[in-house]
Amino acid sequence: MNSILYELERTLRSKFVLVMMGIIILIGALLAYALSSGPTSVPRADRFISDNGIFTIVDAIFGVLIPILAVFMGYLTYGKDRTSGVLESVVTRPVTKGQLVLTRFIASVIAILIALVIATFIIDVGQYTYSYKFIPASMIEALIWTYLVEGAGFLGLVYLFSHLLKSQSAVLGVSIGIYLIFALLWDLVETIVLVEVFHASLGSLSSLQGLVNFNFASPSGYARNVVMYITSSSTISGISVAGSFNNSINPASYGITLVSLGVIGFAWMVVPVILTYMLAKRFD
Repeated sequence: MNSILYELERTLRSKFVLVMMGIIILIGALLAYALSSGPTSVPRADRFISDNGIFTIVDAIFGVLIPILAVFMGYLTYGKDRTSGVLESVVTRPVTKGQLVLTRFIASVIAILIALVIATFIIDVGQYTYSYKFIPASMIEALIWTYLVEGAGFLGLVYLFSHLLKSQSAVLGVSIGIYLIFALLWDLVETIVLVEVFHASLGSLSSLQGLVNFNFASPSGYARNVVMYITSSSTISGISVAGSFNNSINPASYGITLVSLGVIGFAWMVVPVILTYMLAKRFD
């Protein structure tokens, strides 16, 4: 148990983890500054930023930032040591490879959670500074949960591929590829698959359903589905809904419910690391 606690503390104190926590908090501070810098000519009573607007603004930044930070956190806290042989010296202490996987993963997720809580609190202060209204608690919970799932999902994928590949360069290359495919280029991947494989007509409601389904297949896509659930709008998907105001939709009609978001979010947080744990246990 002492060795497990040591690894937990060691990971949380890692300079790489601390730097990435600092980046998340810094971006939160910049977003807070942007939210607090609205036009002062607007009367105080009319200063209003909708919850949907806040979520959309935050997603535009965190949706890109969290995946890349989680990918490099996974590589630097586990993947690099796994392929360089450093873990072999670690497991000479009374801690198994399986325990090491779970300990470092949990520590990294805790670090992401702490940074997200602080960043969201700062964003809330920025919102209040301008509009004199705090972000609703339900929205804060949604923001933290969404990007915790996204971070843990990418972190788990890097851990998993660290056990499927043998060299540091391969793990680093695949880690970057995971970010490019599942985050930065996911919209393009979705479009190509829908058009070329399923021959969907972009702009149709069926294509929106396809996008929702594909979104659940990526941690970044999951975040987009949460945005659609919160805003009841297809705007983030790029699909215009004919005859509706502001592309409004009923998320439940497309399978986006609290239950589906909860189940799939939990799966993204635990399934990759469970598979990694099982692979590690085989070699204990």
